[in-house]
Amino acid sequence: METMKRILGNPLKILFLMNYLEGYDITIGKFKDKEVDFVCRKHDQTAYIQVHIFREESTIKREFGSLSKIDDKYPNYVLSMDEFDRSCQEIKHTNVIDFLKDEIKL
Repeated sequence: METMKRILGNPLKILFLMNYLEGYDITIGKFKDKEVDFVCRKHDQTAYIQVHIFREESTIKREFGSLSKIDDKYPNYVLSMDEFDRSCQEIKHTNVIDFLKDEIKL
């Protein structure tokens, strides 16, 4: 029961578990001095995902900044609790609840 509480208490862990169960190979990505929360790969598909909970402007810039440096044309997502869309350039901003409800596919 304690393990389940730890998993369900963190959106990153929930997202990891859901994608893992979908058959994705999941790693943490690095690009120069930036980190990407999830690099999800399955067959010839790849997607980069950042998850943020906080609404401070500095956090938003950091999360989008990590993805903006990647130019390999695979999908880039920032997931948050925000109800409004901050998508820009090739980075898709999505509400984490919608993503977890399977309304958004990688």
